[in-house]
Amino acid sequence: MALKNAVTGTVDLVLKEKKNVLYVPSALVFDMGSKKVVYIEGKEGVKETREVTTGEQIQNEIEITGGLKENEQILTN
Repeated sequence: MALKNAVTGTVDLVLKEKKNVLYVPSALVFDMGSKKVVYIEGKEGVKETREVTTGEQIQNEIEITGGLKENEQILTN
């Protein structure tokens, strides 16, 4: 099939694939000096600060590479 002149399209390229990666909206990760933190729901529903390590940022999402435990909930406000 040949392409016609002046026809445009969109192509999505997968340059790298990662498995078991946690991405969160970058607006939920805060800079505190040299640290990056998120807010989680702690014991008895009390908001706690948790230091995290981050990886790649893709558009409005950032990879969390460490600092969270399984089933912890990041607070959105």
